[in-house]
Amino acid sequence: MLPNVWVNWNSSKCFGAGQGRLNALGAELSAMAASWRAMTSERLYHAGLGGGFAVLLALPLFQVGILALIYGTDSDLFRYAIVAMAGNAFVMNTLFWVGEILDRERVKGTLVALFLTPCSRFAWLGGFTAAGLVETAVVAAVILGVGRFGFGVRFNPNLPALVVTMLLFLAALWGMGLIFSGIGLLLKKSNQLANLLYNIVMLLGG
Repeated sequence: MLPNVWVNWNSSKCFGAGQGRLNALGAELSAMAASWRAMTSERLYHAGLGGGFAVLLALPLFQVGILALIYGTDSDLFRYAIVAMAGNAFVMNTLFWVGEILDRERVKGTLVALFLTPCSRFAWLGGFTAAGLVETAVVAAVILGVGRFGFGVRFNPNLPALVVTMLLFLAALWGMGLIFSGIGLLLKKSNQLANLLYNIVMLLGG
């Protein structure tokens, strides 16, 4: 895949400016897709297809069950906490996934090779982040699904406002996650940094 990316990027010099920009964009998207597939395959290899999905399903079920015991299923706080827990799943992704990308690759010995690939760093970072985002979206969907179908919680969102809010929310989290990732790489202790920040971020995030 990377040789193809290099050819596509290099070929942008042979065409006009408009065509060159399109080819460069296509090369960046190809690199992002390749890194997303690589990270997704790695996650499935280590967790296993069945075990990975079991973890993604079991943790939200456990968390929603705890909320039901604490607040009761008829409480407004329970309904609020369901939505808040789904949102906090993306915050956890920022700390423990995006925030550990660079140091995790350093430990695996692949960071130097990634920095030398003939594409922008945003491309492979974006692909790795997208792999974690898909997992997080599944967790959030399970939380909301259990609340809706398991406990009868009804959601009536303003869809246009929700889409705009989520795009801004994810963009802000993505940016903060990359900052945390850089700091974690500098300290060479990204997981410890994520554990330190977790309680602070959860407290400020409500």
